[in-house]
This record gives sequence, C-alpha cells and structure tokens, in this order.
Amino acid sequence: MFRLLFTRAGRGIRWLHRLADAACVGLLASLLGVTIILQAGVGSTAEPTLTDTHWTLEQVGRHHITSGKHVDTPFLVLQDRGQRVHAESRCQTFVGRYTQPGLPQQLRFNLHTSDHRHCNADSGISQDYAEALARTRGETIEGSKLVLRDLQGRPLARLRTATPS
Repeated sequence: MFRLLFTRAGRGIRWLHRLADAACVGLLASLLGVTIILQAGVGSTAEPTLTDTHWTLEQVGRHHITSGKHVDTPFLVLQDRGQRVHAESRCQTFVGRYTQPGLPQQLRFNLHTSDHRHCNADSGISQDYAEALARTRGETIEGSKLVLRDLQGRPLARLRTATPS
C-alpha cells in the first residue's frame, strides 16, 4: 500500500520503500498480536547458560583433564528447575542443590557424596574437584568456558560445554 505511493517518487528514495515495508509488517504484526523475532545471523550460536548445560571438567588445581571415548570425563550440571546439581568425578558422584545468593555470578553448592568408586590414578583429581566444588563462591562464563571461583575470585576449576557425540 505505502510502496505504491513511494514508487512514483523515483529511485532516490528506495530506503523509504524498505522503511514503509517494515512499518507495514510491524503494523500488521501488532494488529494480529504476533511478535516478530529477528535473528542476527543464520547459524549463530548463543553463549551457554550456567544452568541446564552439561559442563565437562577441563582443569582443576594443577590437573589438566584429558577426555576420550574410554575415559569418564568429570562433569557438572546445574538444573534450573529446583536448583539441583549433579556432578561426577572419576571416583565420586555428587548430588545436591546450588544457590546464587546476592549479586550475579555468586554461586554456592550444598553437595552430598552419593557414590564412591574405587580408583587409584585419578584420586588426586577427584579430591581436588570435590574441594573446588566445596570452596566455590562464584562463577564466570567466558565463551564456552565456565570458571568456578573462590571467595577472592581466584579460579578453582575450569569447565567447558560438552561437545555432542
């Protein structure tokens, strides 16, 4: 409708065509009660969120974690619903709840060890991971990485989003 009015004005006002078309679409959408969501780019990926993301352990203390098909990689999952947490090291399983008191990026775990598996080689990793979870008071997400931090903001453990297999 608006396009016909501007078409006669010539090529110099093509941008008005686009503006008029966008206004018509917006007006039609609001009349119909439809919300239009514009996507920034095809194939763009959103950054991971703290909750409902499967985080795999990359580093804890001085230990760098290697993952592979035949190796159980320690992980952490914080469920938004019920603020539940499930974490596993290669030797232990932890379940419980988490809280985010006060300011954003604060995080605390209230965990219970539900399972002890026998392991020798990775007991240091499991102990350091359990200690890091117990000392966690904050977090930051840097791209696809989650950093658990202590009260002074020092990193305790680094995790990454799990890649689909």
